[in-house]
Amino acid sequence: MRVKVAELIGSALDWAVAKVEKHQSRCEWMLEKEGFYAWQSYERAWGTPIPLYSSDWTQGGPIMERESISVSPCSIVRPDAPWMANSAAGNVTMLGPTPLIAAMRCYVASKLGEDIEIPDELLKGK
Repeated sequence: MRVKVAELIGSALDWAVAKVEKHQSRCEWMLEKEGFYAWQSYERAWGTPIPLYSSDWTQGGPIMERESISVSPCSIVRPDAPWMANSAAGNVTMLGPTPLIAAMRCYVASKLGEDIEIPDELLKGK
């Protein structure tokens, strides 16, 4: 399914970041066949779960630093997206409900564009 990066959150956003980072899942084929929760279980069992880039600073923080993504409170009054992230390299700006979500959206959009294709199961699993 084609989605806007600005709307990604949770597992779908983490999956998109993992795609950019070239994370190697062992059971990627299961995502389409068996569904999101079965896929997650297999990835954990094999020791290759997708890192929680959008909620764990130890995972997303190094990407922000490496990619020179800056985050600041958003001056636009939006209760659902009070944070703004800017990518120096890609001239991309994204909003988000947390600094890390805004930054990871910005990272994905700067590398893959503002609309991306993701497995349908990821949207059901959010």
